[in-house]
Amino acid sequence: MLRNEIDLTIHKASNEALQDKIKKSAKEKNPAAGLRDMAAELQSQRVNATVPPSLRRYKTNDTTVEKLGELLRENPNGLLVLRDELVPIIAQHLAKFDKLLPALALILHLVDCAANQQCGPVTEKAALRAAAWCDYL
Repeated sequence: MLRNEIDLTIHKASNEALQDKIKKSAKEKNPAAGLRDMAAELQSQRVNATVPPSLRRYKTNDTTVEKLGELLRENPNGLLVLRDELVPIIAQHLAKFDKLLPALALILHLVDCAANQQCGPVTEKAALRAAAWCDYL
C-alpha cells in the first residue's frame, strides 16, 4: 500500500510539473510543436496513471459468481474459495435443540401428571430430567 502511495505522489507531482511547463511555454509563445509534444506527454502520463491498489485477498466464502469474477480480476494470483454447505445444515440441526429442553420438560411433566393425577406448572424435577435427556441426546 505504501509503495503505491509513493508512486501516486510521484505521478501527481510530475503531472503538475508538466502542466506548469506547458503553461509557462504557452505564455512565452514558444513554437506550437513543442506544446503539442508536451501535451502528448501529459496525455500519456494520464493514460499510464497509477491504479490505486485493492486489498489483497487470500480466501472468500459463499460469493456470487459475479462478485467472484471481480475478486479474481483484483487478485490475479488466485483465491481460495470456500463453499461451506454444512453451515445451514448444522444451524438447522442445532435449532432443534433450542426447543428440545422445553418440549421434553413438558412431556415428562405431563407423564408425571398422568401418573400422580396432579397437574400444575412444570416442575423442577421434570426440567432436570429433560436436561439429562438433552445431554444424552
